[in-house]
Amino acid sequence: MGKTRGATNRVKAIIYTEHNIVERYHPLTKLGNVLTYPLNDAMIAISTAVQRSMKKWVTARKKKIYTIHNAIDFVNINAWR
Repeated sequence: MGKTRGATNRVKAIIYTEHNIVERYHPLTKLGNVLTYPLNDAMIAISTAVQRSMKKWVTARKKKIYTIHNAIDFVNINAWR
């Protein structure tokens, strides 16, 4: 819903983040995502597996999907314990 709202209100950029593989979604959720992928200016996956899943479903304009792996540094967090 946010993507369509952003596109109609002429925001400068729509950045989409994905935290799950597309195949796990309910069919209606999957359809909504697939139909609105072309509205995204950039797409970010949180893992390589998520990126691969997104690439199977991205339609129309093949966009670059960036991957940003977990940004939490668990090594340093555990060192504090």
